[in-house]
Amino acid sequence: MIETGLRSTIPKVPRLVRCFAACAVAAALALGGAATWADPPAVEGTAKSQVSDAQKRQQTTAEIQRLVREANQLRAAGKLEDAVGVGGKAVGLARELDGDVSETVASLEDWLAAFHESREDWSAARTARETALVVRRSLYGENDWRITNARLALADVDLHMRLDAKGRRQLVESDQLTVQVRALRQMGEAAKGIPLANRVLEIRRRLLGPEHGQVAVTLTDLSTLYGASKQPAQAESFGKQALEIRRKVSGDMNPETAVCVNNLAILEEAQGEFAKALAHYIQSLDIYRKTLGERDVHTTQNFDALVAFRGKLMAQKLADRKSVV
Repeated sequence: MIETGLRSTIPKVPRLVRCFAACAVAAALALGGAATWADPPAVEGTAKSQVSDAQKRQQTTAEIQRLVREANQLRAAGKLEDAVGVGGKAVGLARELDGDVSETVASLEDWLAAFHESREDWSAARTARETALVVRRSLYGENDWRITNARLALADVDLHMRLDAKGRRQLVESDQLTVQVRALRQMGEAAKGIPLANRVLEIRRRLLGPEHGQVAVTLTDLSTLYGASKQPAQAESFGKQALEIRRKVSGDMNPETAVCVNNLAILEEAQGEFAKALAHYIQSLDIYRKTLGERDVHTTQNFDALVAFRGKLMAQKLADRKSVV
């Protein structure tokens, strides 16, 4: 798989099939008695060619992965111009590998667009986002959730282009504050993160609009912070606001919406509202299955969470029965 460091909702490149030699053997066996002793060298040559093609594909994929890692390291070091150059090479190799219309190319264009955005090269960012949208339209049609997300990403570039330098700086500040908010939550200091998250919410609502995906992200952060701070009413309120925006912006059948649904399930479980929690766990799992597939890590994690939750419910019922007896 080619891991770009993009959001995990973006599907990754499928694993390469490694059965070329076995297929060649099967083809030879299928010939049966019709094959003459003069045939095996030709079949062997075909097998060697197939293996060679497979090796070339593996080598190219490995090189793309290496370039992606190098570009990410350069970006982390603040060498954005060098990162863009290396990233462009990765995109070029992906086009050679799978052609211009592939999810690999679309994902890498999105990944490279983020580099351009960090450099505030909005023209290049728009070109990359638009390319990703065009590719995904060819792959999935007009109504797929990936088209929705690609449209939103392109619209975000246009929005940034309309902002002045001060507005863009404030959005960068909101991103930095979000990192601090999540660090505080992980350190068990959720209450300290609430004022920072409210600052992020104010910036994003003012500059991006009240019904923007990043506003929903911040509302989810606030919901989690209040939940960790033992303030369930506020947690549920922010969680519901986030879900309402997500459904309007991203649609019901979108992994981003599933995040909000699952967050509500966690809050409801913590409050003892088990019927609501069960319904939301099932709903979020259904969205992940239909959008990302059975094997995606989000699907498997939500499946495990649902199984664990049902186990808790069963244990609670057994405990209640014993207490009655």
